[in-house]
Amino acid sequence: MDAFVKFRLGSQKYKSRTMSRSASPKWLEQFDLYLYEGQPQVLEIQLYDEAFSRDYVGRCSVDIGLLSKETTHSVIIPLQEVSGQISLLLTISGTSGSETISDLGNYKPSTEEIKTIESRYIIGRSFHSLKDVGHLSVKVYEAQGLAAADIGGKSDPFVVLELVNARLQTQTEYRTLTPCWNKIFTFAVKDITSILEVTVYDEDTNHKTEFLGKLHIPLWKITNGEKKWYVLKDRKLVRPAKGSNPQILLEMDLVWNPIRAGLRVMDPPEPKFLVPDQRLNREIFLLNIDRLRTICVGIYDVMQYIQSCMEWESPIRSIIALFLYQIVCYTFQPFMIPLFLMLLILKTWFVCAITGSPLPEEYPEDSETIVLDDDDEGQGDGEEKKMSLRQKLQAVQDATQTLQNALGSIASICESTRNTFRMVVPFISWLAILGLFVGTIVLYLIPMRYLAMAWGLHRFLRPILRPNVKPTDEVYNLLLRVPDNQQLITLKPLRVITLPETVQRNRSPLNKTPHQKKKHKFW
Repeated sequence: MDAFVKFRLGSQKYKSRTMSRSASPKWLEQFDLYLYEGQPQVLEIQLYDEAFSRDYVGRCSVDIGLLSKETTHSVIIPLQEVSGQISLLLTISGTSGSETISDLGNYKPSTEEIKTIESRYIIGRSFHSLKDVGHLSVKVYEAQGLAAADIGGKSDPFVVLELVNARLQTQTEYRTLTPCWNKIFTFAVKDITSILEVTVYDEDTNHKTEFLGKLHIPLWKITNGEKKWYVLKDRKLVRPAKGSNPQILLEMDLVWNPIRAGLRVMDPPEPKFLVPDQRLNREIFLLNIDRLRTICVGIYDVMQYIQSCMEWESPIRSIIALFLYQIVCYTFQPFMIPLFLMLLILKTWFVCAITGSPLPEEYPEDSETIVLDDDDEGQGDGEEKKMSLRQKLQAVQDATQTLQNALGSIASICESTRNTFRMVVPFISWLAILGLFVGTIVLYLIPMRYLAMAWGLHRFLRPILRPNVKPTDEVYNLLLRVPDNQQLITLKPLRVITLPETVQRNRSPLNKTPHQKKKHKFW
């Protein structure tokens, strides 16, 4: 089946791409539709099969007017003429006007509302609604220094906020480089290690968009109630975006339950649907090889150091090493392995506690040399289109791409393990310390043979006792939450440059836009 979908909302029509030879197609596309006052609010969806002259397969519809605003809804709609269903993520966002629920002018949080939210995440209610990890509120105030995307030297900016698959946006402020949105949005947090993505776009004619700046904010670095300017970055999240030091003013509040969050990180992370495919790229391939080479060089240096001790290159060092080796061999017990790893993680915390300094924010050095330039990547895309030989050697390309991704995955896990010991994400490191402490006690009290028997019994009986539970690796899921060096580069904050007080800023009037409209997001 070569399936594609047609959407219709009033006079607006869209068509998805065709998924060839798939009985369960996954399009993973996003469509922006506009809602106007008085127009029909029923979204019509039709499924076609392109393999047989675009034969009609089935249809369904959803009444958008029944959905609550400023919330991402996961909707599964059964087809009417045929067995099957279509899964959608629907969001009504970007609403304009002071009467909207997201407008900060009308937002007055009551003490009872705050207490109700906080009571949902107290320790005493840790085992109620385990999937509800936390509550995040984001206040989007204004921006300054944006790039001029229109001919008249102005832009029509709006902000899109994404938390995994939840997506909300502000209204569009027209003809300004210093927009003032004054909106507040709330997200249900399912994973405390998620990253809030803030992107500023310019709205062009025919509802097209142009990129103005982007920002990634890890949830574990949020300071409640802090009203702060953030520097907007380019698409690669490395350098400042175009413009005159573009910045955005945000304020965030996060309430979460640590026990629910600890249980959640043991499960696989929620996959993000709208992720671009990783194509074969020579620079990325060489980058992943270089990342693995760096790890191997570190292991080789350790082996060379041990070899130098055995070769007596430094007699004093060799005597000390021999003495320590004999003591370890004589006193070694299995529980010492997790105990040593726990102390290795706690080393950073001990140093900071003694010196009275906060945990260091470590970022990889020389990030300029390991991040691809947009120009180089675009040039590579052009060469790839001209080379017809790659189309004939598609199998070789797929195999090389698989190797490229495998090298990147190995390097990512190694770097995440290293960053766990460096307490890059303190919550994850403390969970690892807790697990290693429990492992130390268990290995100290229970002989290895009994632990091996218990593990084998659990492994063999699990499919019988819990047939519907998908087997997972808790340690691997924990490491997936720790950013690797490439992710740390994108999370590194840029320095905020304070503008002189004499600079006058032209703000667009609040809630005065040429058209009162609402945007509807699909993906």
